Amino acid sequence: MPDLEEDLSRLFRQVAGSASAPGAELVRDVERRYTRRRGTLTALVAGVAVLVVLVGGMGAVRVVGDDPRPSKPITPAADGPVTEVWPTALRRVPLTLPNGKQYSFAGLLPDGRFVVSTLGGFEKIDALWVWDPDAGTAEKVVTLADRPEGRAFTQRILVDDDWVVWSIDYLDADSNARASEVWAMPVTTLAPKRVAEWSGKNVRGPFDLALTDGVVRWRSLDGIGEVPLSGGTPRVLPGTQGYGVVSWPWIGSPPPLTRESQGKMVYGTQRNLVTGERRVAKTPTAKNFDGSCSVTWCVYRGKQYTSSRFDGSDRRTYSDVLESPGMDGGIIRDRYLLLQPHMGTPKARLVVVDLTNNRQVVLGPVVTGADGNTSAIRWTSDQFIAWTDNNRKPTEYLVLDLSKVD
Repeated sequence: MPDLEEDLSRLFRQVAGSASAPGAELVRDVERRYTRRRGTLTALVAGVAVLVVLVGGMGAVRVVGDDPRPSKPITPAADGPVTEVWPTALRRVPLTLPNGKQYSFAGLLPDGRFVVSTLGGFEKIDALWVWDPDAGTAEKVVTLADRPEGRAFTQRILVDDDWVVWSIDYLDADSNARASEVWAMPVTTLAPKRVAEWSGKNVRGPFDLALTDGVVRWRSLDGIGEVPLSGGTPRVLPGTQGYGVVSWPWIGSPPPLTRESQGKMVYGTQRNLVTGERRVAKTPTAKNFDGSCSVTWCVYRGKQYTSSRFDGSDRRTYSDVLESPGMDGGIIRDRYLLLQPHMGTPKARLVVVDLTNNRQVVLGPVVTGADGNTSAIRWTSDQFIAWTDNNRKPTEYLVLDLSKVD
């Protein structure tokens, strides 16, 4: 049965092929709904002995945590507004590039400039730019062009301290991917190069990107693929079908936005491809839905939003929460959780929870915008959280640089 993510992508792209250019509000809404699920995976640990582990055995399964400790509900926003709590980590950025184009954040370079993308049609990125809001300059560094195999669609962009990496799918008239490429450019030169390409009747991925020690990895329907940035033939790691990269060398199942993840804890089962350890998250309810785990934390919705460590300890509940508009509704940077209370909650505020330090910081009020959305959040990644200053009549973006948070 086809993957749900693949089905949805095909449907959207079929519509895109015949639709006229959307209005600005629709574009922003689609970008918000898509890019809040995209995110950037930051690889934390090098994988040196992957093949040894895969061939030599996968290790024992361990269900961690047998007695999760209950806790009293936590009232969000205990530590005040972000402008007071983390002022040095906060930036204010114009809504458009100097040429008037609207854009989507893709990543943050070490020198403080942003990598952003612009749209050339419905869900179709046409270019990547380096945007320096302080200097008021924007440089187009990549133009995405179609190929004979089909139209170019880029939805996965990864930025870290050394590289910008992205993948391209080339779709035929039936929205099947006939070819895919992985590109990369060093942040020092911004000179793009193609590091891998493959083609077929219906290419099955990549769906996500992760980068560690010069190796790009991604999730596909066949398993976790990888290729070195130096170039080569992509390969699929044996025994990884149905898994995604949580944070290398940890992989998890089921991956987000798939049929297999419906009604289950996303990444609730994890494997370490270096040590061979397997573990299953311990959560206090039998029915885990709208839930996901990082390496350290899990968050899930029952009667209330609840977070806990992967082993079930340090459990915390959050009252009157409507949704978590973060990466797949889950944990950012293995530390942060975004919470949006119900509109009926008195003085409802968007809140970022620092799970590691047990702090709650207010990003801004929850209001209904002109497009009907109540969330001002536009982009989340392991590098930053970006939102509009006013969801009704936005005048600028606010960007919280997570590397500068105390």
